[in-house]
Amino acid sequence: MSRNTLILRLASLTLLAAILMAACAPAATPTTAPAVDAPAATKAPAATATEPKPEAPVEISYTYPGGIPSDLASVEAALSEVTLAKFNATVKLNPVDWGAYTDKVNLMVAAGEACDVLFVAPWMNPSYTQLVANGALYPLNDILETAAPELVKSMPAGAFDATKIEGKIYGVPNQQIWSKPFGPVVRTDLADKYGFDVTKITKLDDLEVFLAAVKEGEPDIYPAAGGAFTNEYFGWDPVVTQDAGVVVRFDDKSLTVFNGYDTPEFKAHVELMRKWYVAGYFPRDLVPGEDFNNVWKAGKVGASLLEVVQPNLSATWLNSRGFNVYAKALAPNFTSTGSITATMNAVCQSSKNPEKALMFLSLLNTDPAFYNTLAKGVEGKHWVWVDQSAKIIGAGPEKDSYNPGADWMFGNTFNAYYTDADSAKIQQETAAINAAAVPSVAMGFTFNPEPVKNELAQVTAVVTERGRPLFNGEVDPATALPEFLQALKDAGIDKIIAEAQAQLNAFAGK
Repeated sequence: MSRNTLILRLASLTLLAAILMAACAPAATPTTAPAVDAPAATKAPAATATEPKPEAPVEISYTYPGGIPSDLASVEAALSEVTLAKFNATVKLNPVDWGAYTDKVNLMVAAGEACDVLFVAPWMNPSYTQLVANGALYPLNDILETAAPELVKSMPAGAFDATKIEGKIYGVPNQQIWSKPFGPVVRTDLADKYGFDVTKITKLDDLEVFLAAVKEGEPDIYPAAGGAFTNEYFGWDPVVTQDAGVVVRFDDKSLTVFNGYDTPEFKAHVELMRKWYVAGYFPRDLVPGEDFNNVWKAGKVGASLLEVVQPNLSATWLNSRGFNVYAKALAPNFTSTGSITATMNAVCQSSKNPEKALMFLSLLNTDPAFYNTLAKGVEGKHWVWVDQSAKIIGAGPEKDSYNPGADWMFGNTFNAYYTDADSAKIQQETAAINAAAVPSVAMGFTFNPEPVKNELAQVTAVVTERGRPLFNGEVDPATALPEFLQALKDAGIDKIIAEAQAQLNAFAGK
């Protein structure tokens, strides 16, 4: 091998080693500006992260008593547009005819049927306390502040306290007139025709002059829709249930519990009802609750004996029953646990989305546009603005397809749009009545029916069977009242009274 050949081979081996070492060495950090990028056609495509699929909307159902409007769907759509944007839920409205509501709720509870929001009240069957005792309602304490802080801020002091059962909140009270100033309501046209001034009466007996005039002059009209009885008319706070008859006087600081049916006041009242029934002032058969509005709309009656008299009563009755009315409050102006909880909405224990159900209730109580969509319908369709700056509305071109007439059922009525220029004044007057009302001595107390649930069921059955005919005047109190009182004793009313007294004493720290 020649010297030149050897030198060439050594040079080749040296170059090869340098190339191999460069290939294996780690890349050096550049100390100068990086090289210009290669043309786009030669660059590798960037990796794309997998985006999570959007959460599917949930459905929030609302079950409440009332007729089924023909245009429910457009209201559901309008409400759902809001709830989808705020918390990814749609709204399903489930109105149930008044006559079927009790059976519907009882079946839902017994079957464990899923529901989200339910209208509840102490005067309904099943009552608020019964639904709680049956485990049908969801306790809200742990989710109120997180899911519905605006709802908490919107409630007056003590409102949620009135809903508590053994320290737990199960209902959202609807803000409205919280006093229950009961009194008679009479048709304006008939009162004017017969010269009757309802403002001058001081007790229910004074209505007799009007009833007699209508009986004589209007042969096709019953002077009144029927007899009536309510504890609040006598200043009694029904601390168990409205029907049980176990009451305390709203201003009795001794907190003495007694049987309201076994009093001189009740005896005199049912004697008056009997007198008026015999005189032909009432229909022979009691008008069922579900038919009450229709009987009024048909112009078949001239008065209702005991209704909650509130400033907007005439407008409400004109809207729901077809007649302007005069009214006079005769009961003491006081508030009670029962009056604040008189109309509420609750989250069902069976709800799969209790937080979002509560968010829905928060909107009904804090968002005027949302509340009025449920209460009045869709703007431009079921109602139109008359004066938007004054929040006055009028009938829309399709008003008859959605007109529930139940503002008091759905949420904060102080957010309702006005139907005329006087409505703003009416709201102020209503707020003034609430402010002037005296709290019952038993305010905040909620009876736990569990220790006497059997007796309570039996007493309620006795009131339905024997008490209501007395309320309506259908039976003679001379014989029927003693039989009623004995039946209440046999059913266990004394045990209920003793249990209520014990619980009330514990509540008061006695």
